[in-house]
Amino acid sequence: MFTSLLEHVKTSTQTAPLNPKDIKRPSEVGFTRVDDNMIHLGRGVWLSRASYDNDVYTAGASLAMYVKNIAVSVFGTDYLKKHSVKGKGCNKTKSVPRPAIDSTKALAI
Repeated sequence: MFTSLLEHVKTSTQTAPLNPKDIKRPSEVGFTRVDDNMIHLGRGVWLSRASYDNDVYTAGASLAMYVKNIAVSVFGTDYLKKHSVKGKGCNKTKSVPRPAIDSTKALAI
């Protein structure tokens, strides 16, 4: 059993020849750059690994809190106070519509 596992590890860690088409390919979601310790959230949005780890830790088991923490890290509190998700006014209070948040960053979250 152990020898078959060891063989699997040996074959899975061997690198395949580099494909030139893969050089320009965007990084996978969750990829962490070693040089500056940034994690890729998707769609070209990067966040510091320390900030991401802190957001995950403070969210606990709550998915809603996780999304809120990541949004605050990506956009900032002041930006989120002045913008809305879709850029529409509130039906209940009939308030003036605020500008929509950046859709690329929102989709990355």
